[in-house]
Amino acid sequence: MGVNSGKTALLGTLAVAAVLLAGACGSGGILGRVTVSTETVTPGAGGSAGSAVITYEVHRPAVITILFRDGRGREYPFRVAQPRAPGTYQAQFTGTYAPDPETRERKVLPNGDYTVVVRAQTPDGTTDERQARLRVTGADQTGLAFEELTVTPDTFSPNGDADRDETVIFYSLTRRPTRVDILATDARGTSYLLVSWSRPASATPDQPPRQRDSYVWDGTAAGRVLPDGTYVIHVVAQDEVGAVAEATRQVTIQNGGIPQLELVDFQVKPTTVSLGGTVNVTLRVKNTGTVPVKTLGPPPGTPYRTDMTFNCWVNPADPGSPLYYERSGVWRVGVMWTGAGLQYPARWGLLPDGTKVGFDPAERLKPPQEVDYRRLCAVEQWQGETPLLQPGQEVVITGTVQINLRIREVTFWAGIEQGGVGFPVDQFKPQVVRVNY
Repeated sequence: MGVNSGKTALLGTLAVAAVLLAGACGSGGILGRVTVSTETVTPGAGGSAGSAVITYEVHRPAVITILFRDGRGREYPFRVAQPRAPGTYQAQFTGTYAPDPETRERKVLPNGDYTVVVRAQTPDGTTDERQARLRVTGADQTGLAFEELTVTPDTFSPNGDADRDETVIFYSLTRRPTRVDILATDARGTSYLLVSWSRPASATPDQPPRQRDSYVWDGTAAGRVLPDGTYVIHVVAQDEVGAVAEATRQVTIQNGGIPQLELVDFQVKPTTVSLGGTVNVTLRVKNTGTVPVKTLGPPPGTPYRTDMTFNCWVNPADPGSPLYYERSGVWRVGVMWTGAGLQYPARWGLLPDGTKVGFDPAERLKPPQEVDYRRLCAVEQWQGETPLLQPGQEVVITGTVQINLRIREVTFWAGIEQGGVGFPVDQFKPQVVRVNY
């Protein structure tokens, strides 16, 4: 063999070696070993029998996808397009896969033999793939799924007026979950967690979360009422295997907001009266909330005695029914005094309600032991309107209280009633009236 022939052979050998080296540094150089910690997984089983750890090595920065391929070639995504730097990684498999990587849903992998496929792709498009084997047995094929999800009503107004202030979210599942999350997502895609129910593995059967349950939503998230608009309610359930089911419904918030009244001032005059004398009370109130508040009488200016309450006036069409009983969602001001038998016995609406009430002239001057209360409280005109005090609006409410208490010093104070809730403003500005007898 000549010199030139020897050189040609050497160059050919080097060229083949270069091609092989390029292949090793290409697709074959992205991933290292891929192993599965056990050959068989039984989803939902305790201990190591219920899970497997997939370990894989990454030699170059890449995007990693892990999937399971059955004997017919169908692929079940497990992890999809996850960026990884060089290193060794582990993924725990408990028996579920992600049928749609764009959603939270996860389903139980059917029983059978699978090829575990780990795929890698670098930024320049180079790919690599490694495989291992895994068997799934004893999987419960019932599956976690929603039988029903309702939101009633689908339009509500969380503003404290007792009219469609809440909506009820009801769900029913095919099996009992170990966790249920309820979220609301607005038009911009911002999600608000409304409630999260979970239980330990040792939970008793009557502990939440339940297979069927309801959640009453008042329109708030993180302590504030969400802005008006249309929201998507997401109910996300998970079971002990790790299967995840999700269902959605739309709901609309209209006229939502925080109702709030401020008691600006309270005055009682005169500060000295004779037994049976009358004091004038003046209350200044401002709507400092973000929504109108509903009110109902007795109307401003209504007279009271210390031996009666706001329930004295009755419906002319139904003598057994008080006109001004406590109602949810209705706001009023009240005055209380030493020795009162009921919390805030004198109450007034913030605005006139179309009703005219007062005292019978003949009964008004009688002492408590002689008065006929059925005749004392007269109703001249009954409308029963519920006017609204608008945000920022300020009003002055006046009234009178006849003192029939044999107490030398009677303390008066004011409050604000929020029907169905209580008295958010209580014991405001106490003032003493001296009684001579």
